[in-house]
Amino acid sequence: RARTHFDLSRNLTALGRYDEAEAAVSKAIELQPQAAQNYTQLAIIQILRGKPGAAVEFAKKETDPLWRTYALALAQFANGDRAEADAALKKLIDENADDAGSQIAEVYALRKEPEKMFEWLEHAWATHDPGVAELLFNPFLRAYKDDPRFIAFAQKIGVMPKGAAKQ
Repeated sequence: RARTHFDLSRNLTALGRYDEAEAAVSKAIELQPQAAQNYTQLAIIQILRGKPGAAVEFAKKETDPLWRTYALALAQFANGDRAEADAALKKLIDENADDAGSQIAEVYALRKEPEKMFEWLEHAWATHDPGVAELLFNPFLRAYKDDPRFIAFAQKIGVMPKGAAKQ
């Protein structure tokens, strides 16, 4: 199934295994070319590889409007296209604030704006966004894993046991 390859790609990305992750999501696209999130996943892999121009091109191919806006907000920022990135982030917030709080938080994480990232994580939690459960393996959010606010939030939502951060 295409979704299995997509999920495998996300897990491999979290492990930093970008070649395998790209191969897995490419297989998902081959099996189901119009499925949402596949090109967003490719864009994320390119950002993590330091290839923001390629990330923008993949983001533009995303089939789902919400995921395309999210991918563009990430990729355009990574590519130094600040005005376009700001416009994509504003659109994501204006159109999807209650459905994409965790994705908005991820954009702020990449932008190195932790206060806004934590505000949006709290909003995502309050709106029952399932994306908050990915806190520990999302590459943009995980960059803040040593921040006491990250640890407190992870414990609050139940993805990190109390006392686990001391290890």
